[in-house]
Amino acid sequence: MLDRGHDWELRVDLDSKLVFPNIVETTLRPDAVLVSQQSNTFVAIQLIVPWEENCEEAHERKNLKYADLMAYCKDKVWSVRLFPVEVGCRGAHTTRDVRK
Repeated sequence: MLDRGHDWELRVDLDSKLVFPNIVETTLRPDAVLVSQQSNTFVAIQLIVPWEENCEEAHERKNLKYADLMAYCKDKVWSVRLFPVEVGCRGAHTTRDVRK
């Protein structure tokens, strides 16, 4: 996927509010976005920190939260991915690539 563009830009919500790419109007703010204007591709990165027993539920909740945003971006002819990064509150971690 990263081979599609050579102009990747990482935007994160560290010192200030994340500015979402100018694709659609939204109030949703993933923790980070990786954007290539050249290839019309972006990856929304969402950090999830649940109890380890609740990882699956937290993962599904984030998928539902961002489902409409991903669909709107696809309607604007963007290739999109939601990449949740799950880190249990006691240190266990998993990642899942959600492709829709």
